[in-house]
Amino acid sequence: MKIKKPVFYRNITFFSLYLLFFIGVAVTVMFNTKKDTFLFINGAHHPFSDFFFSAFTLMGDGIFIIALALFMFVLKFKRLALGLLTSYLISGLIVQVIKRLINFPRPAGFLPDPSVIHTVYAASLNHHNSFPSGHTTSAFAAAVIISLYSGKSSVAVITIIIACLVGYSRVYLGQHFVEDVLAGSFVGVIAGTFCYWLQERLLAKSYEKHNWGK
Repeated sequence: MKIKKPVFYRNITFFSLYLLFFIGVAVTVMFNTKKDTFLFINGAHHPFSDFFFSAFTLMGDGIFIIALALFMFVLKFKRLALGLLTSYLISGLIVQVIKRLINFPRPAGFLPDPSVIHTVYAASLNHHNSFPSGHTTSAFAAAVIISLYSGKSSVAVITIIIACLVGYSRVYLGQHFVEDVLAGSFVGVIAGTFCYWLQERLLAKSYEKHNWGK
């Protein structure tokens, strides 16, 4: 088994869309304060959105990612399952290290008057370890793994939309700043891409070793 294309060309649609997302969000945070971008998103609330994002944010939770990996394993998509699990573990470890090294306050601990934050009954506000967003990291790591293994543009579009909505939900629910989401998405994409590349490389070496001379 040989790897024919560089990893970034396995699903050019995903990486193109992510680049557009990254540039758009990066420009937004460059020209606006973290307080303003946070209050703009968090303040645009509605009862339906409260329910929707409270549920949707769970797609970036570790329990969901692990359950998804197990489900893929049961369906015999073993390489995808392994990719989901390893990318979640590696990206999660990176995020936890960064969180504790930097220890930026979350909106509830940063804003002088936390009462301006729109809160949802299902989400209790945390105050510490804001940067980067762990849920966003997990969502983007899973998105890039699924997109690379599928190779389909349609899957890339769906997965990146889901990952972006998870990131949006973290700000909407008052848990993170937009900067946290941007950094989390970057860590997730890099970690997920690396895990895919490493797994395929190891599988290719294993294949060549057991098929030498054939």
